[in-house]
Amino acid sequence: MQFHQWIALSILMSSAAVVKAQDAATAPSEAESEVLEVEKVKEKYWAQGEESQLGVVQNRTYSKAGKIQIGLLGGRSSDDPFLSTMAYGLNLGYNFSEFWGASLVGLGYSVKGSNALETLQAGGKEANTVAPKSYFGAEATGSFLYGKLSLLGASIIYYDMHATGGAGVTKTENDAAAPTVSLGLGQRFYITKSFSLRMDYRFQTFQATVKEKEIKARLGEEIGKLRHYNHVIAMELGWMFDFGGGAQ
Repeated sequence: MQFHQWIALSILMSSAAVVKAQDAATAPSEAESEVLEVEKVKEKYWAQGEESQLGVVQNRTYSKAGKIQIGLLGGRSSDDPFLSTMAYGLNLGYNFSEFWGASLVGLGYSVKGSNALETLQAGGKEANTVAPKSYFGAEATGSFLYGKLSLLGASIIYYDMHATGGAGVTKTENDAAAPTVSLGLGQRFYITKSFSLRMDYRFQTFQATVKEKEIKARLGEEIGKLRHYNHVIAMELGWMFDFGGGAQ
């Protein structure tokens, strides 16, 4: 090999080594690559910007924002151990957003004596019961959880959980309109984009007038007030429809 050829080969090898070192210095490490991938995911799926933040769930399969809902409900009410009470009614509401809504609730009660009352009456005694007749009130609804469940791995069920709070009046056999406070917790299971099945527990409290039913000389006489704590468990078949350009 001539001297000038050896010099040229040395220069080429040196240049290749420099280029390789520069590539190694500029190429991201494995850890840096992972960070870059995470940043891409965050940029794609999470909200950006300081003034407007989007929620984690940006595209809901079932939306209720801007929609009116009508529901027929029926269930059981538990208050007095001497009474067996069934509840039925109507729920009419509007969803201001996916999270907040308001509704009007009307309930009617079908009341009969329980086995405990029949046993008491069989012994010649009577209980000073106060049978509820109806309830009408307004309530606010806050949906704090939305998600989906897998049913035996065969299908997906979408649902949301909500809390309710409101006030109204209860009509009893002795009161025309007893002020009532209502609190509740429930779940909605979506059947289609228009129909859903809702399960609710409502706790209602009101003060009712008690009249004498046992002492014959005082029958029908008012003997005081009694605080009632009513527990209503009901299922509701609801229908939602758009109003004013609600979300699809």
